[in-house]
Amino acid sequence: MLFKYNLGQYATDEVSGYQGTINARALWDDGNQQFSLKPRVKEDGIMTKGQWIDADHFTIDSEKGVVSKFGDPEFEFNHGDKVKSRKNGFTGIVSGQCQYLNGCHHYFLTGSSWLSRLLGVKGEDAWFHEAELELVEPMFVRLKKKKKPTGGPDSPSGL
Repeated sequence: MLFKYNLGQYATDEVSGYQGTINARALWDDGNQQFSLKPRVKEDGIMTKGQWIDADHFTIDSEKGVVSKFGDPEFEFNHGDKVKSRKNGFTGIVSGQCQYLNGCHHYFLTGSSWLSRLLGVKGEDAWFHEAELELVEPMFVRLKKKKKPTGGPDSPSGL
């Protein structure tokens, strides 16, 4: 399973208490997962904006939520791929992937970081829809996933 939680699940962030339906999920090049929680419409009919929250402290309420027909996404592009927008010619490195409840896939392209400047890729960092992108060079950058710190001390050698 690529993502820790499914689209359509109703989640509560244990740290902030924020609640909502998972309507989008993003995977970053360092392995971090974030989820967009969209709250229910208030009694006065006003819709509240969703919030992106890291996935570490969610409680899932199986009685609420919606059914999503989308399981783990099959992204067309991978982290580290060099891709180009057919609409505006923007070229960048895939450093984030996102799947929405409606099935759309978006990619965060890094075009202005120190790494991009070093590699000769120019532009701003931005999100793009999968349908507008084309592959320039697969695995243009080899990314190593960082291990998340556990908060505890390193194990003694030999254990």
